[in-house]
Amino acid sequence: MIPEVLTLTPSQALWPRQLDERLESVAPSSLWIIGNQGLLAERKVGLFCSVRCPDDTALRAYDACRKLRDEGMALISGFHSPVEK
Repeated sequence: MIPEVLTLTPSQALWPRQLDERLESVAPSSLWIIGNQGLLAERKVGLFCSVRCPDDTALRAYDACRKLRDEGMALISGFHSPVEK
């Protein structure tokens, strides 16, 4: 099954206004969305993790992510590092 792809532009209600506020003239003119579109309306946290970090740091990050998840926060990552997996 091929997932539906939605093209989003700044004139649409789901457009994340933070893009325009923070990126100003270099903000993208459109976004392509696959999956739950409602996540754009939620508060989000982006993860940038290192493949190499101390075990205690990875454990604290993992615990913090679980807590945020349990509180309903949308967590976004590249799922490349051990913490993100």
